Amino acid sequence: MHFTDMIFFWARSDPERVALIQSDKVVTYRELAEAIDAVSQRIVQYNFNRDEPVAVSIHVPIQTLAVCFALLRHGLSAVPISQSVLPHLRGFGINNVIYTGEGLMLSGGRNIRFEEAWFKRSGKPPAIRNPNQPRSDDADTIFITPSPTGALKKMRVPTGAHMTAIDMLPLSGEENYRRTLVVAGVNTPLGFGHALASLYVGKTACFAADRDVRLRLIGMFNIEAINCSAQQASELVNHVKKNGNYQLESLRQLWIDRGHVGPDLIR
Repeated sequence: MHFTDMIFFWARSDPERVALIQSDKVVTYRELAEAIDAVSQRIVQYNFNRDEPVAVSIHVPIQTLAVCFALLRHGLSAVPISQSVLPHLRGFGINNVIYTGEGLMLSGGRNIRFEEAWFKRSGKPPAIRNPNQPRSDDADTIFITPSPTGALKKMRVPTGAHMTAIDMLPLSGEENYRRTLVVAGVNTPLGFGHALASLYVGKTACFAADRDVRLRLIGMFNIEAINCSAQQASELVNHVKKNGNYQLESLRQLWIDRGHVGPDLIR
């Protein structure tokens, strides 16, 4: 089953279950499904070419995910990016962008400004995918990230690869935790993939850009696990040492790259 179908499954079976948390917002599975459905109506109206990826430059993680999921649902490859990457898109063959904010735009490309009104249903029936269009599981997620040398590189992740990672969750034990703080941004393969995996199994993914806010979210929402890189884990530990006074009692596991350690060991 495609991961967007599972979001709608959880929305029907347990609509008030929390899907996403960020510092100023909590979104249930019902609200996420409604947002994806509403954005899907917009996607149909813009009549994107199925062979052309669509970049998403939105600074709010929850909004980025909802728009990307709507694109993938309609067989369009989604490219979640930070605003700094936007001027380089055409060099990677990407000519469409859905963006927020002022300033940078895609020169010579198709720029579509995202508004929160996109999340409001138009009153029309849910957008239906044309059966002659590519299946949603044929669409890829594309990431443009810095290489070890600092130069930008393009990484294409098929939906099948995301599904393989989801299948591994029971083996790694990550499925055992209800709420996970995802440190990597949703415009990275790690952050996007972990958010997707959490939603597929009906868990909650939490996001915050600031280290202090991340650590405070743990106490506020009883977050049980953190998913991050080794460098990010080290930064969090050092921040705790310098600042202290965080409520971390709910924390049970830190998933670092492909391994994990208990918080007691880090303390």
